[in-house]
Amino acid sequence: MTIRASADGYAAQTAGVGFNGPVFLNRTENFDLTSLQTRSYRFYGVVRDGLGNPVRGVSLLSATGVCTFLATTDSFGRYDGQSNCDEMVLRVMPPRGYEGVQDLFEPKTAAGERNYTTRRIVSVMLSAPSQISRADGPFSNPVAVSVTYDNGITRRLGSQDLLTLQSSNLGVLRPGGSNGGNLTIQGVTVGTATVTTTWWGVMLQPLSVTVF
Repeated sequence: MTIRASADGYAAQTAGVGFNGPVFLNRTENFDLTSLQTRSYRFYGVVRDGLGNPVRGVSLLSATGVCTFLATTDSFGRYDGQSNCDEMVLRVMPPRGYEGVQDLFEPKTAAGERNYTTRRIVSVMLSAPSQISRADGPFSNPVAVSVTYDNGITRRLGSQDLLTLQSSNLGVLRPGGSNGGNLTIQGVTVGTATVTTTWWGVMLQPLSVTVF
């Protein structure tokens, strides 16, 4: 015969059992019912700037495809939300002018409390030669980008900081690279062009470069 077990909020389960007379009356069948409700996990914490002040309006969202999560910090810098995953990579998107978290190199965050620091950007500086020759190769004119934060710290961007350069005239000056560790400029024809970049919404002052 078949025995069926069911309960509200759980998937029903059936089991086939044999009937052996009086022995059946003392038989116990165990059922492991599966809940139909999706389990949720809490992620929460505080986001502060480089001086320890709470930052309002920071969006935190899942960067892991199968996981769902979205929360925004309040006036106290607090975020609190639920996800269907017990761990995931979080993307931290602060208001313009603050440095967020580029999730490409981030490890997974376990459910529970995690606090973040999103430093306010004071200035972005570009170190590049003011004159270059057309005879130079495409990789012989490296460029460096440095960022100064609200806590007074200056950091040179590296290979895990994704950004590109922009030229005012690609026919004169051609930028190259895709991160802070491999940025270059190359002279194409004689002339002058400006080069600039943007880091988390903050644009540096264009730098004039002459190609001879």
